[in-house]
Amino acid sequence: MKLPRYRKCFVCGSQNPYGLCVEPELEDNLVVIHFTPEERHCGFHDWLHGGIIASLLDEAMFWAAAVGLQRMVATASLTLRYHRPVPIGARLKVAAGVKYLRRNLAVTEGSLLGADGSLHASAEGQYVAIQAEGQDLTAFFPDDEEVKAWDLSKYAIAPKGK
Repeated sequence: MKLPRYRKCFVCGSQNPYGLCVEPELEDNLVVIHFTPEERHCGFHDWLHGGIIASLLDEAMFWAAAVGLQRMVATASLTLRYHRPVPIGARLKVAAGVKYLRRNLAVTEGSLLGADGSLHASAEGQYVAIQAEGQDLTAFFPDDEEVKAWDLSKYAIAPKGK
């Protein structure tokens, strides 16, 4: 199931000409993003820039946290481990899930995998709720009619092992 997108977002924004324009989806209790890096995403020696890798993992873990808490969140901490370089043109899958939830905190984990299942990067993130329960999203996105219609309650994600 496709998740909402904020049109100006660098990672998922459909109207950001400099962005990655990915479409996060909810699949089997995970947030999944498919991405194929282009030359414009190059960091060094025809490899994907590490900042793009971090952005993709943060985006997937953000959505896992937001759906898990049923509220908008902000990244409190993000820890990454780069396992191997990602070649430009490689088909990638980012997957993120919730390790555990507390009242206003979600701890998530994510991985960036090659088409063959090889692990290129892994991450853990902590996300804090920035939206009070029942608070209207217009407080965060006053200029975006599409966001005002978001309803996180139609999505569900559970912590691992639950």
